[in-house]
Amino acid sequence: MSPLSTPTIDSLRLQDRAAYDVLYRLVMPSIVQYVQRNGGNVADAEDVFQETLMVLAEKVKDPDFRLTASLKTYLTSIAHHIWLNRLRARRHLPLTDLTACDDLPEPPADEAVPTNLVMRWLDQATPFCRALLRAVFFDNEPMELLLIRMGWKNKHTAANQKYKCVQQVKRVAVNSR
Repeated sequence: MSPLSTPTIDSLRLQDRAAYDVLYRLVMPSIVQYVQRNGGNVADAEDVFQETLMVLAEKVKDPDFRLTASLKTYLTSIAHHIWLNRLRARRHLPLTDLTACDDLPEPPADEAVPTNLVMRWLDQATPFCRALLRAVFFDNEPMELLLIRMGWKNKHTAANQKYKCVQQVKRVAVNSR
């Protein structure tokens, strides 16, 4: 393959490093430009590109996979969706640093926290945190499924998001007492 030719699906299926290097040179500049224009930086763009390649690697495993657009257009579209999902997730995070919040005081042993009180605290959280905490604590959705559904890149990110949302609800609870 010449340095300027677009890799074939077969070369990507074979995990040909040269094919992925060509993709980097062809696609990465437009992803960096898009991410920077939309509030990110080069490191964000690199993360998005890596996730995009992971999606591509999974898709090309399917023998029936066919492109209906150019490979560059396909990858750019995936990258845009990944970045937009990250921006949506960021928008729902509180702007304050939640790691400094104290834990809730323990209720007396003979006094349980009523469920309706917990639900009121939860209702005061951001829509993102409400959805996340309900999925985790009420629907018992496994973090592995949430990781995929929310577009997070790893379990650490998922655990961090869960922690921040729990801290947000704790802060609401402390302020309402």
